[in-house]
Amino acid sequence: MTERDLFDLAPYIDHTQLDPLATTAEIERCCAEAQQWNFATVCVMPVWVKTAVQLLHRTPVKVCTVIGFPSGAHTSTTKLYEAQEAVENGATELDVVINLGWLKEGNTEAVYRDIAQICGETGVTVKAILETTVLTEEEKQLAVDICLDAGVAFLKTSTGWRGGRNGCGCASSQAPESRSRRY
Repeated sequence: MTERDLFDLAPYIDHTQLDPLATTAEIERCCAEAQQWNFATVCVMPVWVKTAVQLLHRTPVKVCTVIGFPSGAHTSTTKLYEAQEAVENGATELDVVINLGWLKEGNTEAVYRDIAQICGETGVTVKAILETTVLTEEEKQLAVDICLDAGVAFLKTSTGWRGGRNGCGCASSQAPESRSRRY
């Protein structure tokens, strides 16, 4: 792969710095790299959103943050507040970890409400993180259906915090049949 090939992919990449030990210097470096390579977004912990917004002011690079990260096991009220605060601080995209416990016990209405409320009340691009390494095939399909019906723009397979391997097609092959169900 040549440098040109990498540059052609760059506008589709979310460049991340989600280490809870990250410093200002590491956020500055991540933002500089995103600018240099023309990445789509920089994804940082919520505490760093304002800093990233200031560093990327007047660039095409958007600022993304994570909500309910890394477990998804936050209350819906906490997730919504975190999402609203992130948007107020300048985030234009949100990566929301779904509540895996609710999904696994079959509480699909709660999973739907949790995600739909954030999609409906923030007005920004919402991406759902499914954590597919811990889901059965049936749970993956259900998570895809719920999240797309709730209004997410994109699906992500994993936070990277739980280990395991995810294939590129893991969730994408299941997405087309959704967007019509209610939970």
